[in-house]
Amino acid sequence: MTVILKSIIFIGIFAVLLGLVHSFSDDDLDMAVNQCLEDNNISREEYVALMNVTSSEEADDDLEMKYKCALHCLAVALEVVDSNGYVDVELVENHGKLTEDNYVAFTECKEENDYLEDMCEYAYKFVICLQTRIDLNAFNNETD
Repeated sequence: MTVILKSIIFIGIFAVLLGLVHSFSDDDLDMAVNQCLEDNNISREEYVALMNVTSSEEADDDLEMKYKCALHCLAVALEVVDSNGYVDVELVENHGKLTEDNYVAFTECKEENDYLEDMCEYAYKFVICLQTRIDLNAFNNETD
């Protein structure tokens, strides 16, 4: 799989993870994804091609920065980051109740990555961390 395709997987994973944000409609989420793709010069075709890929291949730290920045853009658009650009678990909780395990996963990933100063790299590392710890099945059952 090419670097571009692998990187778009992570954008898709991030969008799915933030699908728990119940206060955003599908249209709002789609608009945020479209804007972040546009802002980072990523075609919708690249993004859509990977939405069907269900691979958890090892992370590639050599991904183009535009893909990493698209992740941070989504976090900002979905209002789950603080004024410094770091994920705020309480803001995530404001949008949709996390299970205890997923709350711990978000908290651990925050603690592991909050030292990073580059917000694009931070978002990417945060998503990679979540990918290994989060229970995606729990999102289907989480309620406000």
